[in-house]
Amino acid sequence: MRTVGMMVVGLVVCGCGDGADQGDVASTLEVDTVSVGADDASALDVDAARPCVPGSACDDGNACTLSDRCDDAGVCAGDTILCPPATNQCRKSLCNPATGACVETSNDGASCDDGDGCTDHDRCSGDHCAGESIVCPCPSAVITCFGGDTFALGADIHCSAASSTGDGQITDYLWSLTRTSGASVVHREGEREFLFIPDAEGTYTLTLDVVDAHGTHACESAARTFEVARVVDPEGLFIDVAWRTPGDPDETDSGFTLGGNSVGSDLDLHLLHPDASAYFDSTFDVYWLNKAPNWGGSGALDDPLMLRDDTDGAGPEQLSLHQPQTNKTYRVGVHYWDDWGFGDAFVTVRVYVGGVLTYTSTETELWHQDMWDVCDITWSGGVVTPVAPTPSIRHNYPIPF
Repeated sequence: MRTVGMMVVGLVVCGCGDGADQGDVASTLEVDTVSVGADDASALDVDAARPCVPGSACDDGNACTLSDRCDDAGVCAGDTILCPPATNQCRKSLCNPATGACVETSNDGASCDDGDGCTDHDRCSGDHCAGESIVCPCPSAVITCFGGDTFALGADIHCSAASSTGDGQITDYLWSLTRTSGASVVHREGEREFLFIPDAEGTYTLTLDVVDAHGTHACESAARTFEVARVVDPEGLFIDVAWRTPGDPDETDSGFTLGGNSVGSDLDLHLLHPDASAYFDSTFDVYWLNKAPNWGGSGALDDPLMLRDDTDGAGPEQLSLHQPQTNKTYRVGVHYWDDWGFGDAFVTVRVYVGGVLTYTSTETELWHQDMWDVCDITWSGGVVTPVAPTPSIRHNYPIPF
């Protein structure tokens, strides 16, 4: 049984049919307390939800909606507030219906991607995405060198990692070159091709490690060993010069920068005929701009030849004279053409007479535009005499062009 007491009822009375306008009548009814059965209670239940008027403003009680309106079905609803994306894939951004504020919470257990190809079934835990490790094959490093395993000093050595394979793309190449002594010559990263010009004789070992797209290194580094030796004229005169430049971080690179600067210091080897007026003589000085001058005599055997010119660090530069003229004295010089901002260089000169190393001068310090008079060679027994005082260096040597 349910008890009902007094209630105020607003009535609208419409005069219909007889044309009489009775107006609006508001009455207060006093209802005696009565007892009604359960079946009748619903008709008088004042707490029951009542539909809103379609098109009218309303409040759906959810702070995460805006512009609430009553729809055609009498349901109050609004436009949902869109929250910004979460800061990572293991968090979710939600609107709090009590305050209308967007908040981030952990998305524990959600599927995610940890970016590691060697995991599976990735799931969020806290703010971190991780998966179950699976076995990924490691890449294979392969070195291919063009030209065999024996090279002449000053030759261009070209090796490639193009045949290396992995699970997906190879993303990094890690090279290391050492000499017989075990001292590191150079480390280089990121380049598939390795270009090198040796500046000393001996045994070199080149090693390679590769990294694939999963960050996995090769199971075993590849290695290639090759020999470097001088190829000298067994009868005449052979001269080479090499240098080191402490200010150059990579003396094995080559070429020029986009700005037109050399990537290494540039020193030049000169050989003067006795008839030369000075260095840079257009006929009687053999050097980078005059690589094969005609020094007279019969045929080409008594003419010098510039075998190699190096413009970007370390050398070597090499020249030969197969048949020097008897009783003539030749002068060897080294000019520091341009340091390209790398500073001083330490120079080594070697002279071979009849295929035999006859004279060596090591670690002579030169600065930008220095000219070093190294030695005189008299072709009567191949006598080599250092120019006094040793070393004989002229600073800021004038260049005639």
